[in-house]
Amino acid sequence: MRADKHDTTWLFEGGRSLAEFFATQIKEKTDTDKKTRKKALEREKVAGDNNHVPTSVDAYTDDALKEWFEDRDISTGLLLSLNKNRLSNLGSNFTDYKKLGFKDEAALTQANKSLDLKYLRQLNRMAARLLHDAIFEPSSKVDTAAQNKLNGILRNSEVSQILRDAVDDDDEE
Repeated sequence: MRADKHDTTWLFEGGRSLAEFFATQIKEKTDTDKKTRKKALEREKVAGDNNHVPTSVDAYTDDALKEWFEDRDISTGLLLSLNKNRLSNLGSNFTDYKKLGFKDEAALTQANKSLDLKYLRQLNRMAARLLHDAIFEPSSKVDTAAQNKLNGILRNSEVSQILRDAVDDDDEE
């Protein structure tokens, strides 16, 4: 539901495309055909002759990644999402520096860049939280055995009375 509040289709499409890139890289590097194996090795900055496939984008050349992502139209979705964010934050005049009160086009460009970076950071944190919560149950939903034991100790009439007395003492002061 949190992801649906934003135009994040491009984000998940980009993640899926990156996973496909790694899967293709694994397939080509473990292939017995020497030409495809050589091509897969050339995509990496550090060419090695093993079957290890790095899962960091830093290990691949920029050209290889650009070529891969140009075939998958993710940039259009990203630009539409950024424009929608600019529209919601700056209003319908988000491209007119005079109506927004900026001194020139460069100031408006800088403001849009700042706004875009803030939005992308927010989406990055949201995506990381969603992935984390999909893998690990949030602790607020499920109590561990230790939490259950502690709750059993603390949730009784004696503790409630002590806490009430402490609150009453604070009120008197």
